Amino acid sequence: MREEPPSLHGLVLLSLLAVGVATTLWLSTQAIADSYRLEQLRTANAGLAETKEQLQRDVAKAESPASLAPAAQQQGMVPGGDPARIVVGPDGKTSLVGEPKKAKADTPAVPVAPPAAPAAGTQSQQGAPIEGDQPAVPAEEQPPAQPGAGQ
Repeated sequence: MREEPPSLHGLVLLSLLAVGVATTLWLSTQAIADSYRLEQLRTANAGLAETKEQLQRDVAKAESPASLAPAAQQQGMVPGGDPARIVVGPDGKTSLVGEPKKAKADTPAVPVAPPAAPAAGTQSQQGAPIEGDQPAVPAEEQPPAQPGAGQ
């Protein structure tokens, strides 16, 4: 009896089966890796959403009148009171409603601390030019000062 060699048709089918199994294994491995990445991104997204909410709460708190009033008073601001208003009529003429008054502090203003001294290696004298500053008009082109001007 004579043994027949494996047929070419059978080898092609066997190789297609092996490629199919390998492809299925590769695709399932990629799907698992993608699910891990998706879970990491969901966790990161939840953390970012929580941070966003906290920042929004901080901004709302900082914008509240209870926070703004002390900060304004510390900077020397005072409540404006009831201002005068300019009303424009239908004919285009204006009229003043109310009496304009200067704002006055009910309590003495909190003194503002003077600015801190410049750090070493920075601007050493008050009013000294900063590197890169240019005068509006070069010195040789500046007009001479006129006596009595600016009074």
